[in-house]
Amino acid sequence: ARFELEPMDNDLLGRVPFVIRRWSGDHLIGSERVTVEVAIRRDVVVARKTVSRGQVITATDVAVESRWMTEHLVDTTLRGVEDVIGQTADRTLRPGAIIDSKAVRPPNVVRRGQLVTVRVISGGLVIKTVARAQEDGYEGQVIEVRNDHTRQRFHARVVGPQMVVLQIGQQVAQTPGGTP
Repeated sequence: ARFELEPMDNDLLGRVPFVIRRWSGDHLIGSERVTVEVAIRRDVVVARKTVSRGQVITATDVAVESRWMTEHLVDTTLRGVEDVIGQTADRTLRPGAIIDSKAVRPPNVVRRGQLVTVRVISGGLVIKTVARAQEDGYEGQVIEVRNDHTRQRFHARVVGPQMVVLQIGQQVAQTPGGTP
């Protein structure tokens, strides 16, 4: 006899329904529907201790452990401490919590209220000026800034410590966690 296992769902983690068929040559002898718990073992980064939201993560805050995974977290799970150290916790991480890519973000390089250098690019022309950041921002994030003289507010992309860029004639693309 031969057995055929056919998953009844495209999702192959967690509780997965299967049909098991028993064949003898080219004759179907019987079939049975079962549900099984499917897990995969992965090395993941976990918090060693409580890491507060907004805290920069250090080597003493995290460890790599081998864990059974049955959730969709598998796709976003970070596997090496090098992916986490130096990042900022985007939410409070409890001891033993698996750290995924949604739990961390790059550290802020611009602080709310800080004066930032603004480079306004229009065609081949670059104009440098100064504005005040209206919110914290990390590299690549779009934040709101304000010209202190005119009180005009605009959005620009953070490109480095205390530095943003505004490209005229091009819509500023949104980044996760940023403002439009």
